[in-house]
Amino acid sequence: MRVLRRQADNIVQLLSFGLMAVVVIGVRRDLLGLLIGAPAAVVAVRAFRNGLYVDDQAVTVRNTFRTVRLPRSEVERADLGRAGTAPMPVVVVKRRGGEPVPLWCLQPRGRGRKGQEAAVRVLADVQKTLAL
Repeated sequence: MRVLRRQADNIVQLLSFGLMAVVVIGVRRDLLGLLIGAPAAVVAVRAFRNGLYVDDQAVTVRNTFRTVRLPRSEVERADLGRAGTAPMPVVVVKRRGGEPVPLWCLQPRGRGRKGQEAAVRVLADVQKTLAL
């Protein structure tokens, strides 16, 4: 299995959301604290697992709030696109006969020309991982 992820980003998200969960539960020490802290702990674990997972049978995109598993035969290509409620630039996995899957887990960093260069590097890494 090939995995493409930003380990440092995953660790930062795990620590951020995990610490928030611990603080809220520890400070509140009541049902409300648990109701706020428990989802933050779940988000921490899911964020830690973010990435693109590729094996011979399938491509799995693990974003923080959604995981999509695609059969290899359904993957057409990876490309730069826009996604989200307020469309933002992101690398997407295009699939045959379906909606593209955004890779929120691999956001390029930077703005302007540096941001565009970073997006092209992320796209190249995704294409290499997918072996397209």
